[in-house]
Amino acid sequence: MGGSLHGVDLEVRVGEAPWMERISPFHWYIGAEPLATGVDWSGLGLLAAPAVLAAAGGAAAFERRDLMV
Repeated sequence: MGGSLHGVDLEVRVGEAPWMERISPFHWYIGAEPLATGVDWSGLGLLAAPAVLAAAGGAAAFERRDLMV
């Protein structure tokens, strides 16, 4: 997955595929220029949601699998 994200980012930076920036996680947050205009909360939410869901799923799976020793 990391290689594919790097490829998407490289294509966007070179400028040959501007349509790819909409699928780039880098653009979701950095595309709004957070230092100049402030944080783009929707982009930040798109980046944070999978991490929060994965952490919650991992905690639930660990609790179910814990041996309580």
